[in-house]
Amino acid sequence: MALMPGAPSKQAGWAIYTVVALAVVAAAVIAFRLLPESSGKVQPTQVEPAVHEKPAASQPLPLIEPSNALQQRAVPEGGEWRVVSQFPRIYVQDGFLSEPECEILKQQVAGRLEPAKVVQKADNQYDEQVSVRNNRQIWLNYTQERDDPDVFHLLKRMHRASRIPDDDAEALQIGHYGVGEKYETHQDSDPRNDVARPATLIVYLNDVEDGGETLFPLGNRHDCTMQWRAAADGSSVFGASACCDRSDLLRVSPKKGRAVLFFNHDAAGRKDRMAQHAACPVKQGSKSTDIRGCMSD
Repeated sequence: MALMPGAPSKQAGWAIYTVVALAVVAAAVIAFRLLPESSGKVQPTQVEPAVHEKPAASQPLPLIEPSNALQQRAVPEGGEWRVVSQFPRIYVQDGFLSEPECEILKQQVAGRLEPAKVVQKADNQYDEQVSVRNNRQIWLNYTQERDDPDVFHLLKRMHRASRIPDDDAEALQIGHYGVGEKYETHQDSDPRNDVARPATLIVYLNDVEDGGETLFPLGNRHDCTMQWRAAADGSSVFGASACCDRSDLLRVSPKKGRAVLFFNHDAAGRKDRMAQHAACPVKQGSKSTDIRGCMSD
């Protein structure tokens, strides 16, 4: 019997059937392998951490290693940085400076410190306001930063940590706080007044016997604003002097060689209100710091 034009032969039909059967078997094997193991155990679901989810106020963030999500968002380079807070983003590294390096920086400014100043929003000018800030400090100039090898290499390390080019920075600021000296709650970045600092890196140059912490009063979803409050002894205290006595607020204690890096803007570039901070009054001893403000246009 002659085959009709275009009709497959018997052998071709068997070949097609064989290919289809093999495809069905292969699909079944793949599907079986994709099923959970039949060991009675529930397979865990892999979920990316919700980096933007704020922790409960009653659960302060522990010191943890950076998560993968945070590593993609300007986690400091070099050394063992600890994540102190995600809201705002704060990182701490002990031993960022050696003891000799701390002493070199303190010698840089011996006998040259001047009253610290703050910026007035109205005219963008610096002036003294002892009710807000009453410590002393000095700014190194460009020549001092570039010609002194110790300072030069320190600045390179600071900028590698922040991942911000060293050309985008203001002068290195070295400060000293005596007993009772402090800096009230403030924000380092104010783009509306032409002061844009995406990040700030502070290094403590000595141990402090008591007080002198860097306080983040809005961190961990808390709130302690600058205002008059009643102290435990019945007296009235203002701002940081009251907030610093609250044990529930987020803070970094000064320790010789310790660095604290915090970001004044969130990962999207918006000014982060929670990055407000204060230098708590020194209660006993003294505190020396060096501060690098990383700038942007």
